[in-house]
Amino acid sequence: MRTEKVCGECQQLKPLSEFFKHKRDGYQWKCKACHRTEVKLYQQTPEAKKRYAEAQMRYRQNPELKARYKARAIATKMTANGTLKQRPCAFCQEEQTQKHHPDYNEPLLIVWLCAKCHKELHTSQKNK
Repeated sequence: MRTEKVCGECQQLKPLSEFFKHKRDGYQWKCKACHRTEVKLYQQTPEAKKRYAEAQMRYRQNPELKARYKARAIATKMTANGTLKQRPCAFCQEEQTQKHHPDYNEPLLIVWLCAKCHKELHTSQKNK
């Protein structure tokens, strides 16, 4: 099993921990450092700044997105300070769970679901 890979950008041999994971061969073709450099350069372009401004405008004009963000922020803060306790999955009792908000207008109404059940729930809701 390989433990190193050559970065396609800087051509240096680096350990696999220096690459982001990818579906195709398991790891991205360029290292994390080269990727970060590219992202920083892109973020400085006028195109990137315009896309960011458009996304912010859509967010400000969309009450559903605002409610979703607010509900997630409240629940995350309460989980971090211990007010809200993580529970096992409501369907399969798996211990590793995620927060699911059936209604974003009620940020404390949370159903705890494992990743698998959470994905299945959203998939079934999309298919309705």
